[in-house]
Amino acid sequence: MILSFVRHAMLFGTVVALLVASRPGAAGGLSDLAPDDELTVAASLQAAKLSGSVSSARSVADILQAGQANGLSAMQTGEQHVIAARQVGGGNLAEIVQSGEFNRGFLSQDGRANRAGIVQAGSGDEAIVTQRGVNNFVQIIQLGEGLRAVVTQSGNNNVSRVTQRN
Repeated sequence: MILSFVRHAMLFGTVVALLVASRPGAAGGLSDLAPDDELTVAASLQAAKLSGSVSSARSVADILQAGQANGLSAMQTGEQHVIAARQVGGGNLAEIVQSGEFNRGFLSQDGRANRAGIVQAGSGDEAIVTQRGVNNFVQIIQLGEGLRAVVTQSGNNNVSRVTQRN
């Protein structure tokens, strides 16, 4: 079985995973899988290197990955954070860490071997990262209240580092 995409949502402190399989006749949910397919799905999920955690209520993470060897780690502590991440291609890696309240992190990586790191500690911070190409790197660190960073990179071998404090 080939895993076509993984959408990982964390709502109200509970991790919910929706796996859609690319196989004839599959409607796309876990309930459509035969019991012996569960091990294949678990192996596919592990191969996708998708991980995330929520440590408090009312925070959300929505993660979509397509391709091979993409990895994303998300951790949220505090309340009412949002993460929306999309990785398409191969070998893209990202880490998003949010603490405090009302922080939002948005990430889109298309291509190969792109890397992104977002750290937000405070309240009301927003980070938006868009990378298209090969071997791009973004690091955003925001420590404070109401900070906003937007980074867009296209092409190959771009590097961006943003650090903000208040």
